[in-house]
Amino acid sequence: MLIRNGTAFIPIQDHRDKPAREDVFAQDRDRVVRQVPLRSDRHRIVFIGDSFTEGIGIPYEKTFVGLVEEALAPRGIEVLNAGAASYTPIIDYRRARQLVEDVGLRFDELVVFIDIGDIQDETTYALDAQGNVTFKQNRWLREDRANWYQGKPAWLAWFPVYQFLRKNTLVLSTAYEYVLLRSSRGPRRAAAWTLEEQAFQEYGLEGLTKAGKHMDLLADLAAAHGIRLTVAVYPWPDQILAGDRDSRQVRFWSAWAETKGVGLIDCFPSFFQGSGEE
Repeated sequence: MLIRNGTAFIPIQDHRDKPAREDVFAQDRDRVVRQVPLRSDRHRIVFIGDSFTEGIGIPYEKTFVGLVEEALAPRGIEVLNAGAASYTPIIDYRRARQLVEDVGLRFDELVVFIDIGDIQDETTYALDAQGNVTFKQNRWLREDRANWYQGKPAWLAWFPVYQFLRKNTLVLSTAYEYVLLRSSRGPRRAAAWTLEEQAFQEYGLEGLTKAGKHMDLLADLAAAHGIRLTVAVYPWPDQILAGDRDSRQVRFWSAWAETKGVGLIDCFPSFFQGSGEE
């Protein structure tokens, strides 16, 4: 099933061989599920990525995918959105493979939006022997705990206290979170890998290496099926505030795209029209 804009209905663990269908499901502008034919006479572009691509909380016509669809419709180009919250390159690859090889969806171009936070998330996933995505819960718990401590004063941040308050008192836990938020400094940890060497060594290098390998698989898949692949990158507010124009994110994926001979959309300049403090 394919989502024009909304939640993906096929769980990661269900990305297995499935019988071919004559259509897949998508959502229209009112987020009503409808059927999309597997083949189209029109040039078809599929976008995939996480919640930024999905456009959570925004009317479809105001999401960037919706705007692209509106702009390309007069040229007879069809736009579909396969993005969903928490997708990362490993899931992008498995989802695309499921759509192309299992479902039989045909399209001409695939545009993958790679989020800053994808790199940390990549450390918590792996492909099993059958090529399905598995979740490494212990690694996720470790990263989640480290994320919580990031930027908070050591004398105030105590994770057991936070857990106790969350379980027992809404008022005090909310007050504690507010004080911690006001006392926090620096970038969020999921964004810090482009800004701080420590975060890059703790998870960034591993996550970036894994993301590159999974995008290699996606590039091979696209080439095997005659699909034009494009990669897009964009900053988080943390990168904008830090003035991270020459970001590791841009450098890595620019080099990767050049090596693979695929297109690259660098959205960073659009977010740096003014100074980092604006």
